[in-house]
Amino acid sequence: MKPPDPKEIFENRASLKAFGEPQSPCDNCGLPLVFALETANGEQFSVDLRTVLMCLKTAEDEGYTPPITAEWWHTIRNHYSL
Repeated sequence: MKPPDPKEIFENRASLKAFGEPQSPCDNCGLPLVFALETANGEQFSVDLRTVLMCLKTAEDEGYTPPITAEWWHTIRNHYSL
């Protein structure tokens, strides 16, 4: 098995575009943190912190997590332009 190619993983980005998330003009610029992940069947992909935060907000809105304070979300929205 060949070693993972970091560039390939970085460019194979997961997102919430299916839920109406507008596409950035540059999918790889200005991202504060990107996680490299691997599925159980070995597919490698990445997800940026902004997408993780959007997933967390969706989970909260759907009742899957305890409520998060409005102050925290306000700080996050301002910091990451959500």
